[in-house]
Amino acid sequence: MMGSNGHMTGDAWRPDLYSNLSSWGHAWDTRAKIIALVVFVFGVVTLNSIYPLMLSFVLVLLAVVSVKIPLFFLVKRVKWVLPFLIFIFIGLILGRGLGNIHDSLYFGGTVSLKALTSLTATLLVLGTQSLEKFLKGLAQIRLPRVIVSVLFLSYRYIFMFREIVQDTYRALLSRGFSNGFSIQTLRVYGEITGALFIKALDRSEIVLKSMEARGFDGSIPFHSSSERPLDAKDMIKTLGVLMVTGLLLWLDRGVI
Repeated sequence: MMGSNGHMTGDAWRPDLYSNLSSWGHAWDTRAKIIALVVFVFGVVTLNSIYPLMLSFVLVLLAVVSVKIPLFFLVKRVKWVLPFLIFIFIGLILGRGLGNIHDSLYFGGTVSLKALTSLTATLLVLGTQSLEKFLKGLAQIRLPRVIVSVLFLSYRYIFMFREIVQDTYRALLSRGFSNGFSIQTLRVYGEITGALFIKALDRSEIVLKSMEARGFDGSIPFHSSSERPLDAKDMIKTLGVLMVTGLLLWLDRGVI
């Protein structure tokens, strides 16, 4: 269902654009992949030294290349988060004070690298299967179905909201609107933002009533009869990630 929105949203909004490729990552069971991702991310977050963090980031990049996901695709996704990482980096430095700039830079760098590595690993997992399979995997590992349904609907209706924003912007341009930072322009932005929120609320109410009329009870069933059991290859891949995570923790605590 989500793939049908490609004509109006563009590929830039699809994290699973290369999910139809063939690689060890694409053949990895989604449930095991999610568990490995959670363990790896928690391991990365607990690292304190910069060198194991750099190694973890390099390993994730190598994994991205090995599953045939183009690096430019990864960069296009990460660039939307980079401004937030920069703000976090600056905030951490200023929050610790400039008395010892070296320690502040080190601390800000480690936190930013943790976030970047975790984000890249998440994009790696999202990019090696369709979003439907990913959400089904979340449901299969017993994540509450309400949370899975919220994630599914949030992603689904991002496309609808984006289309509304584009239509509104085109309507403004057709009426001679020009971008800027004047008082009049900011007033227009404020009015349009309020109108968009009201329109989004109205649309969500219509959608909810339509879904309830079709028997929606607050959760979406993701299970199917085609679920396959975990095989030896899935277990080996998951164990490999666990071993790499343990090695990084050992390097962080024991060697470096």
